[in-house]
Amino acid sequence: MNVSRMNALHKTDIIAEGDKSLLENEQKDSLILLSIVQQMENHIRFEERVVFNLIQEVIGQKQIEQIESNFRNQPFIEYEDPFWEV
Repeated sequence: MNVSRMNALHKTDIIAEGDKSLLENEQKDSLILLSIVQQMENHIRFEERVVFNLIQEVIGQKQIEQIESNFRNQPFIEYEDPFWEV
């Protein structure tokens, strides 16, 4: 086998290994992203179950209504770039 053919095959092997590495990295990234999503969902559920109930117990109904009215008076913001749509 001549040297240029050996070099070409070697480079092909390197590219193939690189493709495997990219695929593995994409799989790792997907697992990391899935883990982040699960952690966020768990945190949100915790806030809904525990934190919001504590707030309601501590601040009272009148303050809750005042906070709600402050948010109701906020204008709706229409995003020009719907980043959440893929």
